[in-house]
Amino acid sequence: VSKFPNSDETEAKSAGPPDLCDVCFTMFPSPQLLPRASSCDHRYCRACWTQYVSTMVDTGLVNSIKCIEPGCERILDRWEAESYLDSATDIERYRRYASIEEANANPSKTWCLTAGCD
Repeated sequence: VSKFPNSDETEAKSAGPPDLCDVCFTMFPSPQLLPRASSCDHRYCRACWTQYVSTMVDTGLVNSIKCIEPGCERILDRWEAESYLDSATDIERYRRYASIEEANANPSKTWCLTAGCD
């Protein structure tokens, strides 16, 4: 007797093995559903990336956001960090803090004390 796979079995095989987010321990049906950090390839779910980057924005140190992976020293680039933020407000805060960090790092710049001056 030969058995032909039903459509559910075929889809499960083509989707690849399930994968686990090591932060929230949510199981995903395929590793492709877990966003991958651009240069180090560490994978975590979007919700965890979003929470992590949002928390880092809250600290104000946005130019040094590292990959979630413990021990990974890779810094997320600006585009990647912004891609994990869900609201325009968070993206604007990220950009504002990045601008402040860049200005503070440049010894040729000084802060203007005039109200409303950026």
